[in-house]
Amino acid sequence: MEIRESQRRRGEPHTCWRVFYTKSRAEKQCEVRLRAAGLDVFLPKRRVIRQWSDRKKKVIEPLFSGYFFANVCERGRLDVLEDPGIVGSVRIGRELVEMPQREVDSLLLLQKSQTPEIIKMKGGRGGTGDGAGGDGAAGDADQVEVEGVVGLVEIPPPSIGSEVEVEYGVMKGLRGQVLHQRGKDYLIIRVNSIGQAVKVNLPMDWVREVIV
Repeated sequence: MEIRESQRRRGEPHTCWRVFYTKSRAEKQCEVRLRAAGLDVFLPKRRVIRQWSDRKKKVIEPLFSGYFFANVCERGRLDVLEDPGIVGSVRIGRELVEMPQREVDSLLLLQKSQTPEIIKMKGGRGGTGDGAGGDGAAGDADQVEVEGVVGLVEIPPPSIGSEVEVEYGVMKGLRGQVLHQRGKDYLIIRVNSIGQAVKVNLPMDWVREVIV
């Protein structure tokens, strides 16, 4: 999320990402009004399919019901609180919650790809399918010895609970934790500022384990 040019001027008060509670189903209206007022706001969304008795329809809804984010100084925070759809600021004890930029960046990456794209890669992860021998036959890779290479070693998938980073697709650069649930591996993106997490279903060979 880019900081507005007006917030970059010398002497401008320090801004940070503040978290707010909204009234029920008021998140989108808050976004429209506060953005029109010139505030730097962020409302993560997702596409879902709603089933009616006679039809299905794709709709856009907030990712976190009842939460809203704004990159503001203290004066700006008070301006947000004046919106009729905002209930209050999120606090832990008496301290106002500040959302780290990394969490914002992760949610922006998730929003770019509501459904992770499927990339068919020939010749393995990151390969182009054009082998050094010229015929590009990925299935023959374990039969060729070149400059001391005697075979391929399969890298085991990340272990459950490990920290990983996405290497391919729209969500490249996204970090999360591997979760195993009902026979499937998922990536969990934690949003600690509001005590919630987002579950992402994507191929585990798209990620690499991060050594912390």
